Amino acid sequence: MATESSKLEAGISASPGGFDNFLREVPMFADLDARALAEVQLVARPFQIDAGTMLFRQDDPPDGLYIIKRGEIDILRRVPGDQLIKLTTFGASAVVGEMSLLDRNRRSTHALAVKPTSGYFVSSERFQMLRSDYRPAAFAVMDCFRREVAARTRTILDQIVERTGAAQARPAPMPGDGVAKWPAPSSPSTFAEETLASLPFFKTFRPAELREFLEPLKRYDFSRGQLVYAEGEAPRSCLLVVRGALSMNFSTPAGTSTFAVYGPGRMVGELPLVDGAPHPLACTARESTIAFEVDRIGFDLLRRGGSVVSFKFFEAVTTSIVGVLRRAGAHLARISTERPASAASTSSEPPVPT
Repeated sequence: MATESSKLEAGISASPGGFDNFLREVPMFADLDARALAEVQLVARPFQIDAGTMLFRQDDPPDGLYIIKRGEIDILRRVPGDQLIKLTTFGASAVVGEMSLLDRNRRSTHALAVKPTSGYFVSSERFQMLRSDYRPAAFAVMDCFRREVAARTRTILDQIVERTGAAQARPAPMPGDGVAKWPAPSSPSTFAEETLASLPFFKTFRPAELREFLEPLKRYDFSRGQLVYAEGEAPRSCLLVVRGALSMNFSTPAGTSTFAVYGPGRMVGELPLVDGAPHPLACTARESTIAFEVDRIGFDLLRRGGSVVSFKFFEAVTTSIVGVLRRAGAHLARISTERPASAASTSSEPPVPT
């Protein structure tokens, strides 16, 4: 028997005209040039569904993403206690369902059409074709998705801060320039390539690619409890943890609350480099930690695409920021169930991973 999603995909048919102008109305794609927009056109196909149609369900494998031209899609999450809560509503010019494609995980929400809805569908297979393209135009399209992930993450983190009272507990601005003080750097070459290749981040790099990637980086040794990035600090770099662990923290009325801990092979600080905004949380060394720094200049050079090294690095960036978004979305959902009065959703509610 065909699944609901396969029936939907089978019903997609070509339709002429209007795609160029429509894509320019989608905020995610607003800054793309003609070559990059053409990349989106190559992989998208029209779709149309009735009200009441479930586009996908929580725990489904990802089959594709939807670019909404007309209609409305409710995003729902089933939480402990078998309660189904509405998290947000997407309307015209929104993109729905991309997060599971980005990190290749199962859906974390339901998506239900509450009005007749039409637009364009990009299948998982076509999305992965676009994603694996090293050319700058395709890279620019993927960067749109990363910036969207960053924007959604910040919205949810702000919502968490508001609902937990953390805003009142935020520390006063740091004296001076507001930048965390780091120890003197050293060279990453002190680590054997074999040791690095065993870590999740570096496993996909061939030896020559790993040497090319490491050559411009700096090594930093942080002591336990040392401030690595201050909350509100301007983006300057991201860090790859090689040994030890870094912790991202909220300041709450009850004290510091840990949002996430990043151990060897994990990345920290990439979200501010993706969107250019300040660090949303403080980062400290949970224990004695060794990390390699990718500075802002190096990050932007890799961001242009065109090489295997840039592709592999930004695959890791994508996985990392989607992971932050998923963690934030799950945290917000828990808060919503604990505070029923805050759980009422409107179209302004922050979007969560789909």
